[in-house]
This record gives sequence, structure tokens and C-alpha cells, in this order.
Amino acid sequence: MELPRNKSLILFDGYCHLCSGTVRRIISLDKNFRYLFAPINGEVGQKWRHKLKIPESVDSIILITNDAYYTHDEAVLKVATEIGGLLNVLRIGYILPSSWRFRIYGLVARNRFSWFGHRRTCFLPNEKQRARFLL
Repeated sequence: MELPRNKSLILFDGYCHLCSGTVRRIISLDKNFRYLFAPINGEVGQKWRHKLKIPESVDSIILITNDAYYTHDEAVLKVATEIGGLLNVLRIGYILPSSWRFRIYGLVARNRFSWFGHRRTCFLPNEKQRARFLL
């Protein structure tokens, strides 16, 4: 199981409105088609978790690049930096100590369902987005 050359995979919580909304935003900003996507609890997501030995406690976002992975605030900041444009504003997070970033990310992740809501079924891409998803 390998990613196509020059591609990264974002595993996300497809039931979370914040997470699936973020995926849609990344798709709209990713003009170089660098990112592919898969639900974190889907078959593809589980295979990658097993391959890279990613703890089950990580349940919101995982960025996989060249058989390395990034989670939590590190994943968000890395994607924002790579896409650039409007997301460059998130790079300000790098000036914060990593322990603060982790705590802020954890606060949002723990409360994402109550603050942003959740779906009864997993987010599915539309026809135009489908090529970007590994399902």
C-alpha cells in the first residue's frame, strides 16, 4: 500500500462537520492536487493506521506523507503551510509553544461535535470530489 508520487493522504473524521468542512476547504484551495482523503474509520484509514501503527486515540486528523505521519496541530499546520494562500494565517501557530498548540487543538477536538455538530452518516464526496478520495 503506497501513495502515488508527490501525494499526501489526509485521514479525517467523516462524521464531524468541522472535519468534513475542512476537507472541502482544502480541496478548494489545493490547486496542485497534492492531497488525497479517506475517512479515518473507513477501510483505507484503518489499513494506514495499522501499517504506520497510529494509535486509536488519534480520532480527528492524520496527515500521511512518505510513510511518515503527523497528527493533531502538527497535521493542521503542515497542511496550512503547504497549501499557503489564505491558510498561511494559521502559520502563526508556530510561534506558540508546542504544548500550547496541542492543548488548543485538544480543546477544539474534544468539543467539535458539540460546537459544530456531527453527521449520522459519514461524509461522502460529490462526483467532482470523488477522484480525490480513497474509499
